[in-house]
Amino acid sequence: MANKRKRGVSSDTLSNKAHVGELGRGSPAENQLQSPPQSKSATRASFGDQLATSGTQRDFCAGCGVSLKKRRRYSLSGPANSDLRDFIDQNRSKRFQKRNSDRKGTFDPNTKALSESDSICDSCRLAFRDSKMSTSKSSLPEGTINLTLKRASASHKKCVFGCSSKSLHIIPQTVRDKVLVTHRFYLPEGSRYCDKHLSDEQWELLSQTATSCTYNQSHIEDMIDSLRKLADKQQSFFNFEFIDDMCDSQVEQWTGINKDQFKNLLSLLPSLTEAEKKNPSTALALYLIKLHTGGTDERLFSLFNIPRSSAERLMDKARNSLLKDFVPLYLGFSKNDREELKTHNTKIARELFLNGQNDKLITIWDGTYVYIQKSSNYRFQRKSFSMHKHRPLIKPFVAVATDGYILDVFGPFPANKSDANIMLELFANKSGLRSFFLKDDVFLVDRGFRDCVATLIKYGYDVRMPFLAKGNLSLSDFEANLSRLVTKCRFVVEAVNGRFKQCFRYFDKVWQNKSLPHLMDDYRIAAAILNAFHETIESDVTDSRKIAQFMLAKISEPNRLASLVESQRLNKQSVNFQTMDQNSLKDFPKLSLDDLRILALGSYQLKQARSYYSEHVNPDGSYEIQVCRHVRLLSLKSHSINLNNPMLIRARIQSRHHNTTKYYIYILIDQDKSGAEAISGHFCQCKNGKRTIGCCAHIMTVLWFLGWGRFETEISEPAKTLNNIFAVFEESEEEDSA
Repeated sequence: MANKRKRGVSSDTLSNKAHVGELGRGSPAENQLQSPPQSKSATRASFGDQLATSGTQRDFCAGCGVSLKKRRRYSLSGPANSDLRDFIDQNRSKRFQKRNSDRKGTFDPNTKALSESDSICDSCRLAFRDSKMSTSKSSLPEGTINLTLKRASASHKKCVFGCSSKSLHIIPQTVRDKVLVTHRFYLPEGSRYCDKHLSDEQWELLSQTATSCTYNQSHIEDMIDSLRKLADKQQSFFNFEFIDDMCDSQVEQWTGINKDQFKNLLSLLPSLTEAEKKNPSTALALYLIKLHTGGTDERLFSLFNIPRSSAERLMDKARNSLLKDFVPLYLGFSKNDREELKTHNTKIARELFLNGQNDKLITIWDGTYVYIQKSSNYRFQRKSFSMHKHRPLIKPFVAVATDGYILDVFGPFPANKSDANIMLELFANKSGLRSFFLKDDVFLVDRGFRDCVATLIKYGYDVRMPFLAKGNLSLSDFEANLSRLVTKCRFVVEAVNGRFKQCFRYFDKVWQNKSLPHLMDDYRIAAAILNAFHETIESDVTDSRKIAQFMLAKISEPNRLASLVESQRLNKQSVNFQTMDQNSLKDFPKLSLDDLRILALGSYQLKQARSYYSEHVNPDGSYEIQVCRHVRLLSLKSHSINLNNPMLIRARIQSRHHNTTKYYIYILIDQDKSGAEAISGHFCQCKNGKRTIGCCAHIMTVLWFLGWGRFETEISEPAKTLNNIFAVFEESEEEDSA
């Protein structure tokens, strides 16, 4: 015990020495002071007296007594610190007791009254701040506020619409953001909706089912965070997740379909909304914009401010979903029944090929092409190189109805495989297309199918193809008439192939070989979109029946004028024809546009007539033609031409394809009649010039101008600005004189 008591005395003595020595500003006598053992309170009092008399209390914290020599100090002076001084004065004892009273370098601040000249440590300053914050929090009500913005319940057990359905789904963040911005309605995190309201999306009804306007701290923070993320997304050029805020013309310009069609298409893709819950609209928009514009990936991804890897993943999801959910609805023989496809037989096709009935299918077949890159795989390069186009390509193969509805798309096929061989492969299997098509179904094909016609006829199909015997420069009148029946309806497949590359510029580009594995997937998706959202192709709807009856009435009619011209060798005669302009020709019948449309079997040749006329009209506006001087001497009756007052007109038309080719055209007029009935016959030297079903564009040019155009005040020249597009170098006078 004596040893312990001795150590205790020695400890107090050493502590006192340390306190005094640490002041560092006392006299040498004070530094060498050795006091007898005293109690703690007596020791503190003596130190307080010493500090008070020496003025060194400023080196200690006025709040807890800790030394400030090596600490940051904070002054208590000034009116701004009055609250701080009050806090320190009230808590000096508590603060000192909280600190270790035996700690070196401390003194009891209670031994001296607090003044503005005192300082405190950082710990006391922070204690004052915490006390002030806790006081302000305790003065606020429980953490809720009322806003004019309504919100839904955060319950996980019921739908936000208040229905009793048990099949609930968490509302995605993108949907919550959309409802907040568009409908000013807050959906708390974790809110649920049912299957019915998932498909309906009647968000405007939420305000009728919810009455809560109370928000807590987490609600406010969640809304602020959502708005911040939305602001970040606005840095991209597009945000299809808020398509309602986008302009309809902008959506159609970039995707090829309007806003309502886009939303309708998205609603047909449940697998996409399931696989991509956050950004389904963005995924679909990325894919559609790629198809429609054919732009580079870098430009496309920058518009959405999305990394390449993320954008490619979204596009793959959109493609897979479209193939799974959308394409089977609008493309393929498997989904179509015959009765439904019969509704796509146009009126004019039924009149021409089914005698006005609708008991068979009429389909048009054709191959098209997509250009691709050259390949270092020589086996593939040989198959994909087209000797016709002189470049590598691959061939999709399409079957369409007569109104342009795409029945199916097949392929891809190599460039060196003909349309005939492709057709034979498609119909080789009895369980395939041969089981779908029945006997006497009509196939409209072109000359590229000539090697498979016999086989298709053997299968029982009615195959119609334009005909031109090898070595012949022109068709006979009957062959030309039969060919016109086919071409009148078959133009539709050419229009459809043009739509693919006009509506989806991606197919008009040169495809990279690494993209070829999904080319036919993209082509089938494009075909389904055309079927779903584009109008059918049916020309001359109002006059279709009249045109069909006109064609059928003329199908067996021979071209008597052609036989007259050839037998009399009128192309070699010039003396028998007198040149004159349109003003000197008084007896040519006046025709209406409806008359011309019937004669041309549509409106296409009327557009060509304007272009032909512009090339042949003289600078002064005159249009030269030739009239036969002695038409009665041509022995018309020997060619079964019985006219009492005939007039034969001849003109020479420049071919639009070759500079060296010009055609003589002949028109026989019955001057005793008027209007279209006065046109007794026509003939042209071109390949189709002998047909009596309609006429060629060369003949229509003269009929259009003499019967209608010359009576108009002005005829505008198409694309007139292109006449002076090429550079012309004039020879100088010096060179001429030399």
